[in-house]
Amino acid sequence: MGKATENPLEGIPPHDESAEAGVLGSMLCDERAAGAAVELLVPEDFYVPRHQLLFDLFRDLYDKHPDLDPLLVQSALEKRGLLERVGGKEIVGRLIEETPNAANVERYCRIVRERAEERELIQGAGQIIRLCKGLDDSGEGSLVERAEELIFKIADRRVANEPVTIQSVLEEVVDEAERHISARRCGQSVELPALPTGFADLDKKLAGGLWPGEVIIVAARPSVGKTTLAINIARRIACRPPEKKPQAVAIFSLEMRKEQISKNILCGEARISSSKMRTYQFDEEDYVVVKSAVQNLQNAPIFIDDTPGISPSELRARARRLYHRENVRLLVIDYLQLMTLSKRTDTREQAVAEMSRQVKQIARELDIPVILLSQLRRPIQGQESRKPELSDLRESGSIEQDADVVLLLHREADEADETRYGNVTDVIVKKNRNGETGMVRLSFIGDQLRFENYEPDFESSGIPAGI
Repeated sequence: MGKATENPLEGIPPHDESAEAGVLGSMLCDERAAGAAVELLVPEDFYVPRHQLLFDLFRDLYDKHPDLDPLLVQSALEKRGLLERVGGKEIVGRLIEETPNAANVERYCRIVRERAEERELIQGAGQIIRLCKGLDDSGEGSLVERAEELIFKIADRRVANEPVTIQSVLEEVVDEAERHISARRCGQSVELPALPTGFADLDKKLAGGLWPGEVIIVAARPSVGKTTLAINIARRIACRPPEKKPQAVAIFSLEMRKEQISKNILCGEARISSSKMRTYQFDEEDYVVVKSAVQNLQNAPIFIDDTPGISPSELRARARRLYHRENVRLLVIDYLQLMTLSKRTDTREQAVAEMSRQVKQIARELDIPVILLSQLRRPIQGQESRKPELSDLRESGSIEQDADVVLLLHREADEADETRYGNVTDVIVKKNRNGETGMVRLSFIGDQLRFENYEPDFESSGIPAGI
């Protein structure tokens, strides 16, 4: 019979006692080594209990006296009553004697950290097994989503942004500026990391488009066109010609079904009336145009998730998968107030604030722009024509705080018929954390569910307000 396979979840967890001792001994020998260890490790990275205690003590002492004098260390051990727990009075001298070379402290730290990561992964695997066996009912979401969350939490703990000097950042800024200037001298251009929306005036106002890591709020009163604008931007980004590098986008629609979202995208691409699309009342010419538009969209990297009432944690897990598997570079969430929060909050405002905060974390973590749609409060009767303000954002002021950009949409009602809007849409850039505010105009072709760069000719005819 073959040898039984060892169960990796049983037995002594991975650790390297010599490397742990090497870190501690290096800290006693060299102040610079102590600084490196304090920066790279935490007490929980050590497996041997006495090593955890010693590192915790060394870290405290280092904050006050960077030079870890052996006599001061021994005195601190006695004062805290830790001598017996760490191995007696001789422990300090033994650590120093058994340290081969304090200059290798970073190598020792790397070994200690790698073994700690292995222990965390094994512990996570054990938790996943408990989930699968129904022994752990905590948390939310499906088994796969909860298992994913456990692994991502381990990664999150291990990936930290280290402080950097302003000089190093400025060097990168200058290098990037020189690259752009050199390209312009040669009559070339360098692509910005921002995703152009395809609307020239709006891109100019946003310094190039939608920037990585930013949350862009698009808010409007009902039936003004916030969903249509977001879908138009997504379509333009995903359907750019090859030379302009189309990017994958994901649309999380909590209000409309995926079939309706797809039809709306097709209307804009084919420039076909939405009423014709809804009932398929095409003439032969229309049908040829629709088939051509479908062909154009066949390879468009657009992903649609129409899960109703999705929670921020579920959205985060799915966004991560789309980011890693499909290289998605833009998220559209329609809309904030339809998301659900699993944990209880005292007020609806607190729930919306928490959901807004988590969406901001997704944008920062994945370093991609997120278009987050939001409702505005309904206007008081008689004030329908008033342009919206930030204070009109529904249910929570934290939406404004978390957003990097806030776009408020406004269309004037037809004076002769208040149930109809004009075709000119004001996009009011009310907040722009890294650029200018102000207003740009777009032309709205309502029956085709399409926005275009502003053309005065479109002002002449009205579109029903309910579209």
